[in-house]
Amino acid sequence: MLYSRHKVEVIELLDGISKRVTRTPRPITTIVTNNVFQGNINVDSLVFKREASDCSEHVLIPPHSDERLQAMLSNTGEFRWFYQPFLPFLRSLGEWRVYVLGGRPMRVVRTIWQEVEGMWENEIVTSGYSLEEIKK
Repeated sequence: MLYSRHKVEVIELLDGISKRVTRTPRPITTIVTNNVFQGNINVDSLVFKREASDCSEHVLIPPHSDERLQAMLSNTGEFRWFYQPFLPFLRSLGEWRVYVLGGRPMRVVRTIWQEVEGMWENEIVTSGYSLEEIKK
């Protein structure tokens, strides 16, 4: 399975690791259904993402434009939309992704918000702390 196209399955695997191994909190992920806007759901407290997307092409971060939100979510097909709570520190810390091939990490990419440009930018991470250093 090409996991990069099936984000929901990757999230389920990470949730399992978080629950059983690291015992660390994870954001709750909900697959978008037709009733996403019914009830007391504040869409401006959510991040929407779509499977098989890259370069922030199908990511909606608050505040949302109603038109863009409706247009993107109406784009149904083979891949699912899902949402997670918006964590404000996403803009300051960015999103970290580790690309693994054959069980070995090949590349780490950090997507960070560029306030001046008003857009997200990817940077390849070439250095950092090892897990052993972090544990200390």
